[in-house]
Amino acid sequence: MAELKRRCLSCMKEYIVPPGSENGDSICPYCGFIEGSRPKIIYHLYPGTVLQNRYVIGTVLGSGGFGVTYKAWDNVLGIVVAIKENYPTQFVQRVPGTKDVIVYSGEKKDDYENSLNAFLEEARNMAKFDHPNIVHVDNFFEENNTAYIVMEYLDGITLKNYLKVNGGKLGIDDIDYVFLPVMEGLKAIHKNNIIHRDISPDNIMLLNQGGVKIFDFGAAKFSDNEREKTREIILKPGYAPPEQYQSLSVQGPWTDVYALAATLYVALTGKVPTESVNRLPEEFVKNKDLLEEPQKLEPSIPDYLNATILKGMAIEPKLRFRTVEEFERAYKRIKKPPLTPTQERHRKLIKRTISIAVVVLILCAGALFAIDLYKKKDEGKLNAATIEVWYPYSSDMTEDEAKAYGESLFSYFLEQKIAENVKINLVPIPEDQYIESLEKASKTKKMPALFVSTDAGEEIMKKTSDLKGVFDEYDSSDCRFIRKYEAEIMKSKKLPMGYYLPVLYVRRMNDVDINNVTISSVEDLKKHKGFVADNRYIDITAKTLSASQKEIKDNSADYDKALQDFFDGKVTYYLASTKEYKSIYKNTQMSGNCEMHIYSTDTVYGCFDEYWSIGAGISGDEKDAAEMALRYMLFSNVQQQLYVGDEIIMPLNNSTFKDKFVGVVFTRFEIVRDIADKVDLSMSFDK
Repeated sequence: MAELKRRCLSCMKEYIVPPGSENGDSICPYCGFIEGSRPKIIYHLYPGTVLQNRYVIGTVLGSGGFGVTYKAWDNVLGIVVAIKENYPTQFVQRVPGTKDVIVYSGEKKDDYENSLNAFLEEARNMAKFDHPNIVHVDNFFEENNTAYIVMEYLDGITLKNYLKVNGGKLGIDDIDYVFLPVMEGLKAIHKNNIIHRDISPDNIMLLNQGGVKIFDFGAAKFSDNEREKTREIILKPGYAPPEQYQSLSVQGPWTDVYALAATLYVALTGKVPTESVNRLPEEFVKNKDLLEEPQKLEPSIPDYLNATILKGMAIEPKLRFRTVEEFERAYKRIKKPPLTPTQERHRKLIKRTISIAVVVLILCAGALFAIDLYKKKDEGKLNAATIEVWYPYSSDMTEDEAKAYGESLFSYFLEQKIAENVKINLVPIPEDQYIESLEKASKTKKMPALFVSTDAGEEIMKKTSDLKGVFDEYDSSDCRFIRKYEAEIMKSKKLPMGYYLPVLYVRRMNDVDINNVTISSVEDLKKHKGFVADNRYIDITAKTLSASQKEIKDNSADYDKALQDFFDGKVTYYLASTKEYKSIYKNTQMSGNCEMHIYSTDTVYGCFDEYWSIGAGISGDEKDAAEMALRYMLFSNVQQQLYVGDEIIMPLNNSTFKDKFVGVVFTRFEIVRDIADKVDLSMSFDK
């Protein structure tokens, strides 16, 4: 029988359907998305919906009150795209599982027509640009009683989310990478008589492969003064100047300058500035401007940049930079920011002293979210080396699928300049043969350079190298728990890539309010039909519940029996971990009949998992390459591949944990993401 291939509607990669799953819902081996999964919000288009006989709708990238943006596949060009659907929720509805938008009658119908026209105007505005710093529009059309914009898919992280997971702000040395491209994009927008009106960290994308783009033209308007004195009020508090709060006002490039300066303010200080309408001109004259100077919040900001931001955020348009070009000259120190008489009188308030010393802003090349993770003293390349990598694969994967999975783990590393001379030989091994293969290798001098060591015993670990080189030039601040447990990791010679958490699964059919479950003690578990605990997780469950291990052990069983008791309805609660998530939800008997819940305790104790080690007896060049590969495995995009599988492993990388919960795990795993600050680990290096 010929192999059946399907395209995942989440990651958009093509994969071979395992035998026996041809007529059912298959699981993507790359991202874990289950075919046939419904959208989280019922009115969203279902994955698999086809538009224009060309675009296959995938999962949702984002949504709001005015529209929904989907990841999609273009069957004509064979590429991933993003499709924005006009869907103003206050005017329309949709029957779940259908395509057509139903418009409410009466005044709302007229309002909808206005919103549709505005949406199409947005499409026409965006289609004007073919600029490296502005999202590109490929197509737009009307269908299903609404309209759609087809855009390039931006693979990266918004500045807002980058700041959120990296300490809340950028360093002085990092801002050029973001803001110089944004200025270039804005200059092109203004040249076409358009003002964006929504510049903020939400609408600036840092691309994984390098580069920065402005997107979301939903608030964009022509800046022709005569045509645009009357307009609807669209704004973002903290980033919008006073004129944007008025329907009768003249707006222009200076409006975007305010938002640009406010975004720079946030990026450097980590604080959203005071809303502009609270900074009244009369209060400013009285030296009572409520805006805190950025330099007071972040003393490392140079005087000239402090002054540039303040002038860019002047509440009176006539005191503000009139164009992005003027702002850019002050930002680059090509020209001192000019002082108005008002600013001169209040120079003590805004500290208008400009330093003469030249400040050179240096930013590492590549994606911005990687700059703190790895800093290499020598920017040369690794010496030529071929490293052999061993890892197990489960029985429901083919060897080709396992190879593809391995390639996805190391592709980012191999794309880097430093790895140009490195080759990787992938050796996937069936999981039931894996430990035996490692044991045989440990008795020879042929250990792999890099291998999964999760279940490796003492004899195998005797034939491993230390991990000192991994940590020597590695900043672990972007990875949860690595710094805290560095000594233990070094001693074990096992580098974890993730961790799992104890959770409880609650049956819907038992007499329990499944949406209102609060479990913080063993006594809580004795209600209804009681509980059964998976005996693999007695220690972390007991520690989380502040109970004795005996209390949990007395109601425990091995995996198969515990799960069967739960499936049969003998108990209300099954105490296990996040690793059982997919095996439970793949079971047709339990689909829709149970929910996963986190314990309502002050701390939830998890365990490291997914360990990797470096084999002994390899050459120095091979060890250098293996150490570098391990560092890159802690990068955000690699962690996505590692932790999304049949067993859910929580990623160590902060960016992945807080921003990259996507696909099938997103909806229920929001509860895990939301308790990030109360998670700790119950150390368990001896498997």
